[in-house]
Amino acid sequence: MVTLPVRSSLRLLIGAAALAGLAAPAAAQQHFDTVGVGDTSIFAPLNLSPGHNAFRLGSGAPGPLYWQNRADYVLTASLDTTTRVLTGTERLTYTNNSPTALPYIWVQVEQDAFKKGSLNSYVYGPNTRFGARGFQGGDVIDRVEQVMPGKKNVALTTRVSETVMRINLAEPLKPGQKVVLDIAWHFAIPEHGADRMGYDGSLFEFGQWYPAVCVYDDVKGWNIEPYLGQGEFYREYGDFSLSVTVPAGY
Repeated sequence: MVTLPVRSSLRLLIGAAALAGLAAPAAAQQHFDTVGVGDTSIFAPLNLSPGHNAFRLGSGAPGPLYWQNRADYVLTASLDTTTRVLTGTERLTYTNNSPTALPYIWVQVEQDAFKKGSLNSYVYGPNTRFGARGFQGGDVIDRVEQVMPGKKNVALTTRVSETVMRINLAEPLKPGQKVVLDIAWHFAIPEHGADRMGYDGSLFEFGQWYPAVCVYDDVKGWNIEPYLGQGEFYREYGDFSLSVTVPAGY
């Protein structure tokens, strides 16, 4: 047995303690590196869904179980050039080709971008290209009914969130079924309304003027992003029939 002097023993103990102190931060640093933080850089890879499944192939082509819902419209529009109000009706036939029963459907009510306190009014200043320039309007929904074959139409309840409106159906729409809705609405036309909406003297231009059903798909379910005055929306395919009433001379 070798006995070290007391002074040498103290040196060894102090050195061991110092090494232990250095090792602890290194271990802690290694732990934090393992946990990490998500890549927030501008070139971060997108967190996309799996590249292929039964609905969508890796090539981008539809898979063997691919489906797509359908929306058909019969629309009427009447323009009052004196009050600058557009009044419309819509018969929407919505076909559920998805494998999921749908207790409600969402529609876009994009004129609500021009309501007081809307998200659009906060994103864009009143005098900007996509701002309402002080105008306060929005869709006024006069009627939402479900057409019941052989029975009286049923009034449906709705809930509006920014520029989308949820319509609660009388009963869930099962896969393969269709539902027919009657919607009536009107809105005051903004003088300046995000480029494609407004009037100048006797010239009127309309965009995003009718309640259009949102897309329900296998990737996100209901696509209900709010309208902020620009861009084009993801829409369902279908047939359109349109009747327009305007003053003589238009």
